[in-house]
Amino acid sequence: MRAPITLFFDVTPVGRILNRFSRDLDQVDSILPDFFLQFIQNMFVVISVFVVCAFASWWIVLTYVPMVALFILTKQYFERTSRELKRLEGITRTPIFSSFAETLNGLHTIRAYDMQLKFANWNRAAIDNNSRFFFGFWSASRWLALRLDWLSALLITIVSLALIWTKGSLDPAVAGLALVYSLMLTSIL
Repeated sequence: MRAPITLFFDVTPVGRILNRFSRDLDQVDSILPDFFLQFIQNMFVVISVFVVCAFASWWIVLTYVPMVALFILTKQYFERTSRELKRLEGITRTPIFSSFAETLNGLHTIRAYDMQLKFANWNRAAIDNNSRFFFGFWSASRWLALRLDWLSALLITIVSLALIWTKGSLDPAVAGLALVYSLMLTSIL
């Protein structure tokens, strides 16, 4: 009964509330449906690549297990890093929204005390701090893209070697189709 009553809006900074509503709702409304559609399309293409390559040579099927394991390990390593970087980027974005809201509310006071330069410098420092984590996230994304390209190139090499190895027993049209489909994998991943 003697515990203090803390109201959500008294404890939570305005910038954090604005950050949550503006960023999350924007992603749910505009970005998420497009990503879902693109994910479904890409999954069908990846499955068709694996099926066509497996149809061309059963040796390729033997390489699927280690390749999928490498893909999963790379994904898990990236997810741990990117989740933390995204969390830190979200935390450092909050002072930017908070500063913007507070500056607009106290604009007359800031001008009356001639504090424009101080608030501009504080805002610049908050944006620089946020940009460090944002750049770290994009660098991690580029790291993942490079690793996925290497794994795709490895899969293309394996498909090519398997097709060369079984050159007399395979229809050239099927071999060409398997090679073209395996090349599509690089752009999709």
